[in-house]
Amino acid sequence: DLGCPLVIGLSRKSMFGQLLGLAPEDRLIPSLTAATIAALKTDVIIRTHDVAATRQALRVIHAIKSERDTICQ
Repeated sequence: DLGCPLVIGLSRKSMFGQLLGLAPEDRLIPSLTAATIAALKTDVIIRTHDVAATRQALRVIHAIKSERDTICQ
């Protein structure tokens, strides 16, 4: 509703460590999950430590969204 993308930085956050008992180096999957959920909800700019993995996850999300939009027209 702001009229511009949000910037989110969820990469390897301590909340994932607290929630799942993970060390920072083991928080890739929760970080990717949070980034993809955010990308599904709204237009976002994602700040991440794991650029290649996040880019791949977001490419999948964008492909799914594009296919869904095509099918649902």
